[in-house]
Amino acid sequence: MNRSSLPAGTLIAGLLLALQACGGDSGTAGPEGVTVTDSAGVRIVENTGDGTWDSGEAWGVEEMFRVGGMDADTDAMFGQIVSVDVDDMGRVYVADQQARRISVFSDEGTFLRTVGQPGSGPGEIGQMFMGMFEREGEVWTIDLGGQGVQRFGPEGEFLGNTPVNVMSGIPLRMDETDSGVIAQRRAMGADGTMGTTGDAVTTIGAGAGDTITVLPIGQTVTMSGGEARMVMLAPEPIWDVAEDGSWVEGMQQRYRFEVFDADGQLDRVIVRDVQPQPVTEGVERLVRDALRDQMRAMGAPAEAMEPVLRQMEFADTMPVVAQLILESDGHLWVQQTGDISELAEDENFDLQSLGLPAWDIFDPDGVYLGRLELPQRFQPVRLIDGVLWGIQRDDLDVQSVVGMRVVR
Repeated sequence: MNRSSLPAGTLIAGLLLALQACGGDSGTAGPEGVTVTDSAGVRIVENTGDGTWDSGEAWGVEEMFRVGGMDADTDAMFGQIVSVDVDDMGRVYVADQQARRISVFSDEGTFLRTVGQPGSGPGEIGQMFMGMFEREGEVWTIDLGGQGVQRFGPEGEFLGNTPVNVMSGIPLRMDETDSGVIAQRRAMGADGTMGTTGDAVTTIGAGAGDTITVLPIGQTVTMSGGEARMVMLAPEPIWDVAEDGSWVEGMQQRYRFEVFDADGQLDRVIVRDVQPQPVTEGVERLVRDALRDQMRAMGAPAEAMEPVLRQMEFADTMPVVAQLILESDGHLWVQQTGDISELAEDENFDLQSLGLPAWDIFDPDGVYLGRLELPQRFQPVRLIDGVLWGIQRDDLDVQSVVGMRVVR
């Protein structure tokens, strides 16, 4: 099975501006609604149309795997799924943060075994369990508050661990390379605050410490007068790694993405004419209400919640993009952010799931093709060998793991 990888190299801030300053060809006409500009060998693809797919050409999905849900057996009942992976035999691994374990299923959905158990010692999974990866017959778990990156054998036997120093950067998002697990890490200042530099993407676990690249600076947490300042819905970097080592990155508030090849060279810039929506007082109220509910569910007392919620700041505009998927053949998937006012009508509204069910699809040249419609309440986690793996919630917020083959 192919695996994601991230090339060596460094993201050079402002590279596109520098290239444009050197001059380049004027815009040339592509398909209707597409303008392509070449700037020092970098294609800048601007999309203004509704896509080039004709009737009947749009991609679709067909379900080929499902476990979980309200009527599932006890072994397939999940509390809070944080990651899904598949091995070369088609076995499916599900990391449950609430249960603090990994459940393993056959390719037909039959429960096989669990890996790990709750606890704080070697071979046990702590409360800060972030997820797992299956790697060549081993299961790697990431537990920031306990044993760090732990390795388990095919039958769940504990093989060892590598600590993760959160003072070197708190992992925010993880992926895997041929040599190990990589993480986007938010650096901490000497006074414990975050966000003063761009997030480094580094290896953790085996070969820990190698910096792959540095992303633009996120603005959710910044320094102000020597104190940490938190801004909800602020611009944050977004990225993904393809199986061949190419990668894509951008900022969530802009529909503009830089795609690098497997050697770390900027290959193309993809732009679509989508403008961010303003953050209104109504949106601020909905976000505060959602956070209040989540904090209450975690047992936080009201006297502690309300001062935090009153002092909370907000960005001027909403994020445009929720998630990216880059394929090794060059196709780029973009999930736009939905309208919070509409999403909040769902009684199970979750601030971590703001994406729309329809994804924008771009071809390897950066041309916008159209939208791929996914089922409601289905959030993709990984694309592996043409199958989209993700989490689907029912009306009662009960989770299932679903695999959907992409029909092109």
